[in-house]
Amino acid sequence: MTRTHTVVSITGKTYTLKATDEQPAGCSGEQYLYRNNASRLLAFVSVLPDGRKETRYHCECSDGDAVSTGWYRQEEILPRPPRFLYGLDKLAASQDKPVVLVDNEGLVERAQALFSEAVIVSLMSGAGRVNIEPLEGREVYLLGHDIDEAGRALTGSCASLKVLNCFLENLSNSNSSRVWGMLQETAQDYVDPGATVFKRGYEMRPDGLYYARRNEEGEIISETETPIASPFKILSNIEFEESGRTVYYKRIRFLNMLSGKHDYKNYSFPLREKATEIVKELAEQGMLIDSEHEKKFESFMSTVQAGGENAIGFKKAGWREASGHTVFLLPNGEVVGSATGRREYVPVLDMTCSDRFKQRGTLEEWREHVAKKAVGNKRLILALCAAFASPLIKFRESFKNLGGFHFVGPSSIGKSTLLTAAASVWGPGRGGTDGQVRSWKSTGNAFENTAEASSDTFLALDELGQAPARTIGETVYALANGVGKERMYSDTKSRKVKEWHLMFVSSGELTLEDMLEKAGHKIKGGQELRFTNIVADAGAGFGVFEKLNGALSSKDFAEQMNANAAKYYGTAARCFLKRLAADVDSGRIEELIERHERESESFLALTADQIKIGQLARIKNKFMLAAIAGELAFEYGILSQDIGFYKNDCLLACRELMFEWIEKNNVTSTSEERQALDAISNYLLANGSQFQDIKGPDGDEDNPRIIRDLNGYCEDTATCRQYHIFTDVFKKKICAANSINVDYALKMLADKGLLITSSDGDNVKRFTNRISAKNEYFESKRMRVYTITDKICDPDCFG
Repeated sequence: MTRTHTVVSITGKTYTLKATDEQPAGCSGEQYLYRNNASRLLAFVSVLPDGRKETRYHCECSDGDAVSTGWYRQEEILPRPPRFLYGLDKLAASQDKPVVLVDNEGLVERAQALFSEAVIVSLMSGAGRVNIEPLEGREVYLLGHDIDEAGRALTGSCASLKVLNCFLENLSNSNSSRVWGMLQETAQDYVDPGATVFKRGYEMRPDGLYYARRNEEGEIISETETPIASPFKILSNIEFEESGRTVYYKRIRFLNMLSGKHDYKNYSFPLREKATEIVKELAEQGMLIDSEHEKKFESFMSTVQAGGENAIGFKKAGWREASGHTVFLLPNGEVVGSATGRREYVPVLDMTCSDRFKQRGTLEEWREHVAKKAVGNKRLILALCAAFASPLIKFRESFKNLGGFHFVGPSSIGKSTLLTAAASVWGPGRGGTDGQVRSWKSTGNAFENTAEASSDTFLALDELGQAPARTIGETVYALANGVGKERMYSDTKSRKVKEWHLMFVSSGELTLEDMLEKAGHKIKGGQELRFTNIVADAGAGFGVFEKLNGALSSKDFAEQMNANAAKYYGTAARCFLKRLAADVDSGRIEELIERHERESESFLALTADQIKIGQLARIKNKFMLAAIAGELAFEYGILSQDIGFYKNDCLLACRELMFEWIEKNNVTSTSEERQALDAISNYLLANGSQFQDIKGPDGDEDNPRIIRDLNGYCEDTATCRQYHIFTDVFKKKICAANSINVDYALKMLADKGLLITSSDGDNVKRFTNRISAKNEYFESKRMRVYTITDKICDPDCFG
């Protein structure tokens, strides 16, 4: 029986919890019904469309003489009412079965289908204030990623309390009885990782950390007690491999004292870090530390020990070897793959992106409500393909440093929807602090942290126009090349350079070239290549879309897609990674990628002339990587025929958009060539008067026309005019002024027959020519120059 519970609210109202058979109505989203031992309703939890949870209790509310009964929100009842176990009715009906406690209500049904030999329950919104009496004396197993709060609450209350060495997402429905027996045998006793050992003199109280001198018996012998910091909890010690050696970190959890909310934060830091650096970062996140006692705080942190096994630290997501298997580590510490064992993975820096990699709903719901809508829409398909691509980069050199795709076009045509759909592969398909879609509005340092933390996963960046124009060029280079800047600590020691593997998707009304022009810069070929513009408007009258797939309008389609991407997310990437990890373990991955490369080659084949252009070869590799990722998702059953996808749909979408890009950009020469030819021809056209005739200056010897800023000499031949440019002028005024590599420009001009070369009889080709020209005094001078013909000013030179 559930006890009657009465709460006198601070508003003067009295709430008495009443069990009922009345079903809750009028609440949107998924509902989880909390019942008592007799299967009568006590409360329910609704999952709202934005992912938040709302809890309501069935109460009799007395306000003076007025009495009413209904469902009241938890926030209306102050102080808070008790919390219950989800599954109390099943627990009471199966007294002899072991109990498995999972992370949340949404996992109960899935776990029950796997473990029919056990009763599956969860705690209502955390372990605090939950009535755990029904579990006293029971055999309890903890299963999940966040077990410590429940473990501490149950320690000492159960007949046995153990941890199952697996995660729910790594189990299949087949042979569940055999799996349950194996998991029971390998289960380990729960150990509280927060069982900290404090250095003498320190004491953690509800209001914070204090220090007082004590004798060996622990008695205070100083007159005053010194407050050091606001309250926090030592969660674990962390081992982290860095540059071939093991470095140790501490992980703490603290309340943000400045936010005015119950905003808890986890933070990990190396023990070698100076106290001032730690204090600065913690203070920025809302922890209060007395600046006069930073040394005491440092002393405490360097000596306090957390109980339990050390966690394994990591700075970025990606592929790892664990327990003899290849696994993929997500930024939230979740391990995807077939490795067993309960060793915890923990970020060793404040990975603000970890909340962006949550999952919600099932894979089938994501396929039905997100992926299915992409059918027949090339730009949506390309965005989804790009979302699956990053985990493949490590398996091919040709997949590295390719950059990403930028959907460019006017506002309100659906560009952001492309990003939200792709983002839902990995996590919440929305913006905000917990969404996968980021803003370009960021500093260089913060951008590197984001890229490193997202390594091997995905990055969606909205509104290029918000990026700092001054640094956007460097950011694009770094993002595509996978390497940050080399920096130093304040003591001049070098920091480890940040690295990552990423394919990104971006959107905006401006191109990268537009952004650079705002800052007074010109786009370079490497930037243009890494930041591939895709015209967002599909030309079908529906903005970025070509087919509305049942929607009434493009606006309706976008709203549906955005809502669905924010409701169902994170499952597709986990399925993709699990299958990919299995293929790596089996040694099948090489054959798999080679087969898809062969199939892609026939779709993305270039002409013989196009193959000669290095820029096109790299563009082809980029579209090929996206296409292979999409076709693998089809092979793995994620984008499948039952939702409208067919084999080669992803290849065809990538093929059409690649050739659309080639046609739009009229790529018959590389952008570096066009930039160099443009700069040189424009200079000659603008400064032709600065070249003196090789035969001597205008006028006569008594009154020559003196050119004050002489750039070189000119000479008319039977076929063309030749400009003999001083080498310093070419290098500084043309190449350096336009960020052009001198050697590249000279070789390109020579290959096109626009630069007259010489050999001086030794068969060694030289870019300079030795000429004899008359100076302003009609004296003959011999000198070395670069000789360029005026054919460079012919538009045909640009292809």
